[in-house]
Amino acid sequence: MVIRRTGKPNRGALVRTAVRNQRKRAILAVLEPGGWMTPAMIAALAPAPSVHWLLKRYWRWGLLRRRIDREGRLLYAISDKGRERLKWLRRSEAGGWVQ
Repeated sequence: MVIRRTGKPNRGALVRTAVRNQRKRAILAVLEPGGWMTPAMIAALAPAPSVHWLLKRYWRWGLLRRRIDREGRLLYAISDKGRERLKWLRRSEAGGWVQ
């Protein structure tokens, strides 16, 4: 994970960012192989608080694609932008902390 510090250190913000990135990486990794999944399927494979809310947020950011199936259920798949973000998250995690 790459963290750049400017000014006074704020360890709480660093921890929150790290947790958010871990959640994002877990959810995007579940969707990486391809195919459409329901929020329940994603939550079973990548447990995180408020999965439905996170999926909606990632969709708004363009990291996920979304559609509705015949039964009216929301389905999600990773987008090209989401694949790029997942690569970045993996690289930054492998790189460690930068001060």
